[in-house]
Amino acid sequence: MRAGHELVRDGLVARVLFVNLRGFDPDPAAVLDGFLRLLGMPGRRIPHDLSPRIAAYRARLAGIGTLIVLDDAATAEQVRPLLPGVAGCPVLITTGRSLTTLAGATHLTVTAFPPGDAMDVRYPDETHRRPRIPPPPTPIPALADETGARAWLDTERPTLVAVTAHTATRGQPAHTIRFAATPHRYLIGGHPTDPLAVHAHAARAARHTGLGAPEADTIRDHLTTLDHPSTR
Repeated sequence: MRAGHELVRDGLVARVLFVNLRGFDPDPAAVLDGFLRLLGMPGRRIPHDLSPRIAAYRARLAGIGTLIVLDDAATAEQVRPLLPGVAGCPVLITTGRSLTTLAGATHLTVTAFPPGDAMDVRYPDETHRRPRIPPPPTPIPALADETGARAWLDTERPTLVAVTAHTATRGQPAHTIRFAATPHRYLIGGHPTDPLAVHAHAARAARHTGLGAPEADTIRDHLTTLDHPSTR
């Protein structure tokens, strides 16, 4: 999306056609119908068959630089009829799949945006209004495997317990209750005193907030598990 914004900003294209294909395989003819209407063709003149509809689409694009954005494409077969086939009309395709059969395409793998970057791309005119969040003092791990996740949890375990205590005693009991259930399976796997402390904080927070029966039962179950661990 950032590349598209830069093409428009730099005046390399005069207009943009965008469609969200939603990750499944809708009829390309329906997408072409919408594009042709946006390009000024009256509905009664839009051809019924796919081939003449593609020809009309490409004729309308000829001579005017147009960025075609095909978001969340499903298959190469879905995309091909939507390609402009004329010079000066770049195409940006986003997809969660590997469209390796698209001849001449350049494939780039991108990672998910951090929330701040995603907001900057989605709403670039408001970038100056958002506070800049400094990077954490230690790198955030990718946590792509169980070993890395375990190592991170072992390092941050004292912080997890401290956060629970802090929120329980600083007027954020609802956060304490929600948080307590998150690391439960990890904590009971070898750190017996920490889960007792975490869920004791959660139990006190539940009493202070007048927690309903289902949530109170969940906390009681966790504490029971800690007192009587399973032999499995």
